[in-house]
Amino acid sequence: MGNVTKSQPNNIRTPDGNSLAVFVDGVSGMMMIKDIMGNIQPLSDYVVGLGSVPFRYDANGTGIEPILGTNNASGCFATIGGGNSNTASGCRSTVGGGRCNISSNYNSTIGGGCANTASGCLATIGGGFSNLASLNTSTVGGGEDNTASAINSTVAGGRYIVASGQHSTVGGGYALIASGDYSTISGGYANIASQYASSVGGGQNNNSSGCFSKIGGGIQNTASGNYSTVGGGCSNVTNSAYSTIGGGYGNSASGGNSFIGGGYVNTASGSYSGILAGKSNSTNTCACAMIVGSNITANRVCATFVNNLSIVNIPTAPAGLPSGSVWRSGTALCIVV
Repeated sequence: MGNVTKSQPNNIRTPDGNSLAVFVDGVSGMMMIKDIMGNIQPLSDYVVGLGSVPFRYDANGTGIEPILGTNNASGCFATIGGGNSNTASGCRSTVGGGRCNISSNYNSTIGGGCANTASGCLATIGGGFSNLASLNTSTVGGGEDNTASAINSTVAGGRYIVASGQHSTVGGGYALIASGDYSTISGGYANIASQYASSVGGGQNNNSSGCFSKIGGGIQNTASGNYSTVGGGCSNVTNSAYSTIGGGYGNSASGGNSFIGGGYVNTASGSYSGILAGKSNSTNTCACAMIVGSNITANRVCATFVNNLSIVNIPTAPAGLPSGSVWRSGTALCIVV
């Protein structure tokens, strides 16, 4: 455009009649027009490109905002692309469009939607309704009433979701809480991952509350022991370190390093004890006790308990059987000594 001399409005005189004077304001740097009555308005009020939305500098002369829609880009180098009643008050903050969105910190961004607030530095909200990204580098992709309130926390979408642990992640779903640092919830309903690096894959009303604990899915499962795991099923509980339940219903692995494969209402309360499956079994605090069957209660350590043991008939002992091996030849049980 070349070097245009800037002027004060009082220094601009218009010719007689209906003529207008065009000048560059010396304070705002905006191109203005003045009529013979002394009325002054931005020239951009009258210059609208075909199909485009007119923009102007904000009151501070640093941000860019639409003329229409009562938007306010008051932050230094802030930008509002469109919409209505949006505010970009943080330095280099951006609101792409939508309505009643607030981008209030350094380099925070809202793509669109309604009533979203990005108040953390470098925070991002893609869209949706009434979402909040309130701490540094927090992100909400979309959805409704979601909150990412810790450093590097992320909510991809869904509704009524909270990612409040540092570096926590929620993929989507409904009414989920990832409050542990580095915790993860992939989806589901009313699931909680509340300790360091805890995770829930999906399902409903699951609670992973031990450090590094994991629940794959299912309903109303609890993994409260550190490094404990529930694969799925319903109402299963692993409340000791390194305990594992594969699935089933109403099982409890309360001994350290205990294991239940599945089944119904089994209890592995002895350390290093295990129950394959079945129902109503208990290792009864006996360490290293193993149960294969149903309705069995262990009564000593380092023993295996079964309802019935069937040994296949082998007329001749296979070569290489170690000492202590049992095999059947006809009607006789044989032991390798």
